[in-house]
Amino acid sequence: MTMLRYLKTIVSSNMITVILLLIFLSCWFYIDYTTPRNMQSTYEGIKYQNGNAEKAEAITIQVNGEYKRSLMGREDIFKGIIIMGSESFDFSQHPLILNRNTIMALNDDQSVHYGMLFAENRFNKFTIEIHEHEGNGIYQSNGWYISGPCNNRIQAVEISNMLMKKIYKKPIIY
Repeated sequence: MTMLRYLKTIVSSNMITVILLLIFLSCWFYIDYTTPRNMQSTYEGIKYQNGNAEKAEAITIQVNGEYKRSLMGREDIFKGIIIMGSESFDFSQHPLILNRNTIMALNDDQSVHYGMLFAENRFNKFTIEIHEHEGNGIYQSNGWYISGPCNNRIQAVEISNMLMKKIYKKPIIY
């Protein structure tokens, strides 16, 4: 009988240890995953025109700010500045909020629409579909894209198709 009590005591104390360990690990994961991260990144990218293999040029993209991830499909938040060549987008006062597909309209600080931003976690990969103003508040793709980080047009197109398939379901860029 004492051996049975001893085994029950060991099992129940091990169960408590396992439960406490799981709670600790869950809390640690949540805090680590959602803690804002400082970003000071410079990427080499390519600006290119869809369907025209001759139109591609190197561009430098700087992302400086703070990126906060969220769990369970909620929105990620970027607060800082994105600089692409001569274009600058300041999200210091009004953060860039990326939906669960990490897609967001890219507007400058005067609310002029530039295009759609498609991004992977913390801008590890990104594509910007550049838009033109058609009038009456309508903006449409003009066939130009910026992708990064990449070194040539082939890599840029691969990044664009990978990120944009969340919306378009099939490759649309060549």
